[in-house]
Amino acid sequence: MLQQAYAALPEQLATIVQRYKQGMSVGCKPTVALIKYMESSGATVQQLQQQLAPLIAAEQAFSYTGSLSGCTAEASTSTGVLAAPGQGLPGMQSADQQGLAAPAAQHAEMSGLAPLQQQLKKKHPQQIQPLQQQPQQPMHDQQQQPCIARLLSNIELVQETLSGMNQWDGFKQVAWGNLEMWYSHDTVNQRQLVKARTVLDEPIVHAVCLAREFDLVPSWNPAILDSRELKAYSPSELLIYILSWCPWPLPCGEVLNYALGVDLLDTKDRCVLLATNTPSEEQLQSIAVPQHPRTLRMIMHAGGFKFIPLPPDPAKPNVQRMEAIVLMSMDAKKFVIPDTIISFLLKIFAPLVYKSVMKVLGSIFHQKNGRLPSGLWCT
Repeated sequence: MLQQAYAALPEQLATIVQRYKQGMSVGCKPTVALIKYMESSGATVQQLQQQLAPLIAAEQAFSYTGSLSGCTAEASTSTGVLAAPGQGLPGMQSADQQGLAAPAAQHAEMSGLAPLQQQLKKKHPQQIQPLQQQPQQPMHDQQQQPCIARLLSNIELVQETLSGMNQWDGFKQVAWGNLEMWYSHDTVNQRQLVKARTVLDEPIVHAVCLAREFDLVPSWNPAILDSRELKAYSPSELLIYILSWCPWPLPCGEVLNYALGVDLLDTKDRCVLLATNTPSEEQLQSIAVPQHPRTLRMIMHAGGFKFIPLPPDPAKPNVQRMEAIVLMSMDAKKFVIPDTIISFLLKIFAPLVYKSVMKVLGSIFHQKNGRLPSGLWCT
């Protein structure tokens, strides 16, 4: 039956899916490969769903009997962080040219991110220590079987996130300068949306490197009280937890996100995308969620970070540049954050976060002698 299903597919599509199912294409590679296939063939997600329906049905049958435990439950929504940072980035091989990714348990060390973690721990030991005292499940125990339904959900998440970042109707600009910000209260779809844009004199790989050390965010971001990885479907598909600060008497915002990182530099979108949204209840089954007092669970729609390479500034021809776009889409059906509070956060607190980002990028990647710390994978 499976051989007939593969034989009925276009050759390129069958190859992509087979490599994914056999574990030969991991991390963000299968998602990127499908996106490239859609661009070259003109296929839509709906068409892919129809073509792959027999294989998805087979997955569901195996999942029901326990052979592919959790696949169907995980497929209804998508979320992740970049797998091997630097895939397809300037000066490096593209995602399709890379070898197999390292096992998730060894990923941080093998990709060279361990020095970044050590640097942050040296600079902020008192802030990182509380997170170290809260044990997390080992990454290699959390790996999941390849799931075509989840792969298609990843494509939908990428498309929805990029579409939201290109949508400007109803947005009002509330901040200017180095950090531009916009806000929209969409009463039709009952969402509160925030966008931010900035240009950094940094290569994209620095932003990716910083984002991949997700559990260290509270050490440098004053707006985040807690952050951790709860589950890894692959090195570029994660369930993550975030606890953000809110002024009293509001509860602190608690976010559970599915995070997906994809290298789209070789596609028409020419960017690196970190897309997130709230996972389904099925995805959260058997997940140990941190418990904090005075919290409110926020429901998030498709959003995330988009990193776009820019040509160098003529005044600084040897300095790489990038544009960073941020989209945050909060569900406002059950809980609406007062516009006055959002205005305060955007105008007062957001610039502090921006300064923290600039400070940590400078302290980690730029030494006084102009050289990067030895051992970093991005040197």
